[in-house]
Amino acid sequence: MRPTIFVRMVIGYLAIFIPVVAVSAYAISQLGLFHRVTGDILQIDNRMRGYQQKLSDSFLAQIRHEKKYIIKKDNELHNQFILAEREVNKRIDEAMSIADTPHKREVLNRIKDYHGRYNSLFNEEVEFIKKKQPYLQDRYKEEKEKAVDDILWELRNLKLYTEQDTYEKIRHLGESGAKANKIATVMG
Repeated sequence: MRPTIFVRMVIGYLAIFIPVVAVSAYAISQLGLFHRVTGDILQIDNRMRGYQQKLSDSFLAQIRHEKKYIIKKDNELHNQFILAEREVNKRIDEAMSIADTPHKREVLNRIKDYHGRYNSLFNEEVEFIKKKQPYLQDRYKEEKEKAVDDILWELRNLKLYTEQDTYEKIRHLGESGAKANKIATVMG
């Protein structure tokens, strides 16, 4: 028994309709992927860059206040140092809240540790200064400089990891776009 014209027509339409639906579904899934990845770049990577820059600026301000205090021994400069210390801690916590990879979290934890070391050294030095006791200024200066260098190194690493993550996301977008283009060309 031969299929009727209606059955042949339905089979012909299905032969066209099913691949078109499949390509459309794939295209929609790729657009969803593009949306998610670009959202990540805008919401996480760009914000992380901003936090990294603000963290650097806050830390450098803290260093300035520390150096001025050591020279002038003015309580107002010490208060500004404390405010800058709080600002740095706030920036670290903000960056930690959006860190999306273990590398970034590790770097931020190391920054927090080095920053704590820097602050404790400064606070010890302040106690000596307030009590007008002699102390090994060169040792404190050297250890604080080591902590500062470590923090600046880790801030550089944070910037590199953020840029690397952005590059990988963009590369992944390019690969997905190439696959989608290839399938659309084959189906087209």
